[in-house]
Amino acid sequence: MLSFNQLTGQWVSDNNGNTTIGTSSSANTNPRLPASAAVAQNNSAVGYGALKNNQTGKCNVAIGTNALNTNVGGSNNIAIGANALFNPGTYAEQAGNSNIAIGINALSGNTGGQNNVAVGSATNSNNHDNCILIGNGAVTQDDTEIGLGGLNTRSGTTGSHQHVDKFLQTRLTGGSTGQGTYYIPLFPVANSFEAIPDGTNWGDYLFWAPTGTTGEWQVGNTNITLGQNAGLTGQGANAVAVGHLAGQTGQKDDAVAIGYRSGQIGQGLLTVAIGAGAGLTGQKDGAVAIGAAAGQTGQGLDAVAVGLQAGEFNQGQHAVAIGHLAGATGQHAYSIALNASGIQLNPGNTGFFVRPLRSSAFGAGIGVLVYDPSSYEIMYSTD
Repeated sequence: MLSFNQLTGQWVSDNNGNTTIGTSSSANTNPRLPASAAVAQNNSAVGYGALKNNQTGKCNVAIGTNALNTNVGGSNNIAIGANALFNPGTYAEQAGNSNIAIGINALSGNTGGQNNVAVGSATNSNNHDNCILIGNGAVTQDDTEIGLGGLNTRSGTTGSHQHVDKFLQTRLTGGSTGQGTYYIPLFPVANSFEAIPDGTNWGDYLFWAPTGTTGEWQVGNTNITLGQNAGLTGQGANAVAVGHLAGQTGQKDDAVAIGYRSGQIGQGLLTVAIGAGAGLTGQKDGAVAIGAAAGQTGQGLDAVAVGLQAGEFNQGQHAVAIGHLAGATGQHAYSIALNASGIQLNPGNTGFFVRPLRSSAFGAGIGVLVYDPSSYEIMYSTD
């Protein structure tokens, strides 16, 4: 029997569509067999030893020394490069189908893997299926993996707050939009990324719940926490904490704290604290503090403080303070302080206290209140 490499002229191709060029290429494929589905068909071999042992494989392309050398029955493979899809150390049979191997020793260890694509020298799918290998020395360890070879990872800048600190740097050029440098994150273990949990109700939101040096995303619903350590410990039902350290510790049910350190410690039931440091410590149930440092420390039950530093320290229960520094220190319970003087107005007993109040000689009696209907002003008489 003559082999292909002993033939010339018309016998470079046979009746079954096989074409071969090179010493020992297609050496074990019988060119004299009649056309049949049971024999090798439509194969192309170029190079010494290419497809040397093929007998029943079909539609293979082998280009390069010993490419697909030990393929006997595998079909639809493409091997380009010396020893592509051939192991010169073991001479093990290559029986896989539909593989593409480009490069010296590309997929050389493959004996049964299917549907792999490998570009680069010494790529190795470890006999797995449906893998993509790119780059010299690329390796896969399981089916349907992507293996990248010849690349070094990059590290994120310290303090950049990257949850993933290893990545591959890529670059897009030559296009019309979105060109530049991009990064592919790398996860060292299968579950190192954070899955986004599902919500249940309309308006549910995500917040970060730290645990030691890591943490997880959780779904918030009836409570609102937004800001570093907002609502951190013991937040009650339907409470709202927005801002760094807002409602941090012991915020009670239905309380609202908005602003840096607002309602930070022990904010009471049904309270409102809006502004940096408003209701900061020990705001009692039902109290309202609006303005920076309003009702800051020990604001009493159902007290109201509106304005910068209004009711700032130990405002009594049911007291009302409106204006900058109104009732700023120790405002008496059940008193009202209305202040626009720019200095403290601190009621010492129950009553209604106002500053400033303009005076004039109305002849109504010293200290008697007078109302001017033309200006809508309340004044007091000096005579």
